[in-house]
Amino acid sequence: MTNGHTDKAMSFISHFNELRRKVFFVAIALVVGTIVATFFAKEIYAWLQEPLLFAMSMDSDFIILTPVESWIVYIKVAIVTSIFATSPFWLYQFWSFIAPGLYKRERTSIIILGISSAAFLIGGALFCYYLIAPYGFEYFVSIIDDTDISLMPQMGLYFAFMLRLLFAFGIVFEIPLVIIFLVRWDIVPLKKMRKARPFVILAAFIIAAIITPPDVFTQIAVAIPFIILYEISLLIAWIFWKKEQ
Repeated sequence: MTNGHTDKAMSFISHFNELRRKVFFVAIALVVGTIVATFFAKEIYAWLQEPLLFAMSMDSDFIILTPVESWIVYIKVAIVTSIFATSPFWLYQFWSFIAPGLYKRERTSIIILGISSAAFLIGGALFCYYLIAPYGFEYFVSIIDDTDISLMPQMGLYFAFMLRLLFAFGIVFEIPLVIIFLVRWDIVPLKKMRKARPFVILAAFIIAAIITPPDVFTQIAVAIPFIILYEISLLIAWIFWKKEQ
């Protein structure tokens, strides 16, 4: 009995040490990435402005309310850039920690899963930037154009808004990999994933209504990729399942 408790305690300690080691290396990678990204923060923020500037007149200016606001925003831009740029590394660390005991073949799968997760995260953010944000901002600006209201976007608020959008779409694009992982390691049966389809479709439109403007076209543009990604992930998971069988 004592040996059993001792083994559990040792197992917990070893897992905790492994987690601490991974968190340490991820933190180092994020700090280094942030320092490097600081040198390009202004250019990156200018790139983030383009979807709104495209909808507005190009001579429009962003405003700040305090002398240090621009400096704070640039620091935040550097941190977020580091998160995206180092995503292959920290996503690999994440998957390798939560995966069960791995054979050599499965360790290779985790490497592929980590790289794919980063690609999907960045792909979702780019999908939002190039396809969703311009149409959403165009819709908002078109409403303002019919009034005597002047749009003066604030630097910090705009960055916070764009950040929510980019991360929302990045997380949505992770759905296929999460489902494949759950099915591949027998955490959730494939049949349950299929039965959850109606709830997923409903959730897709609810999420789209929350993170997009009150424009039916934009909401559909968000919900449809969500649903398509879910169906693709079910198909890929089924292929993996058949292969295992």
